[in-house]
Amino acid sequence: MCGQYALWLDNPLAAQIIDRLNRKSARPFEQGDQRPGMLCPVEHLSDNRLEINWMRWGFPSPTGGALIINARCETAARLPMFRQAVRFGRCLIPSSGFYEWRRLSGGTKSKEKHFLRQGPIGQPVYMAGLFANLPGCAQPCFVILTQSANAFAARLHHRMPLILPEAGQRRAYLGSEIAARQLMEHPPELNLVEQGGTEQMSFL
Repeated sequence: MCGQYALWLDNPLAAQIIDRLNRKSARPFEQGDQRPGMLCPVEHLSDNRLEINWMRWGFPSPTGGALIINARCETAARLPMFRQAVRFGRCLIPSSGFYEWRRLSGGTKSKEKHFLRQGPIGQPVYMAGLFANLPGCAQPCFVILTQSANAFAARLHHRMPLILPEAGQRRAYLGSEIAARQLMEHPPELNLVEQGGTEQMSFL
């Protein structure tokens, strides 16, 4: 899954992304960790032009429970909650990488926090997502698509974000439902790396 990611402005490409957002919005961007419920920078097509806007991470749950923050690549197109978004609400979430947690052995409730990225440090990592304008929500809401974890990420969790490392893949995902479905069915191969050390957290 993807329950937290980060976006730092430590690379000219990342800084350009936020500069585009700042030119159209008075809301300042605070770099660092991005969590469910927060307003986050999201790219999408509007009249065949690439736009970036603030969107809130998470679809409201129909039952009033916790926010729905992820959608599975394998089932999103079939589920009523995401079906229209697969057709008309595909988006990209720029990041520096994403977090996963691994529960420590020995019956403890503590977990280790790991940060995974793709490519050189600072290079934007684009995660595929879906967005929609939902009743009762002041801003569009988005979810991050997830796929089965590759061998590197599977040691931490069995799911990982759908990451599109090539510009051509990102253009195809945004511009064509057919191409998007193909990418969702056959995710690109990735070379993930872990950045920095681990952080130990306790869940009581």
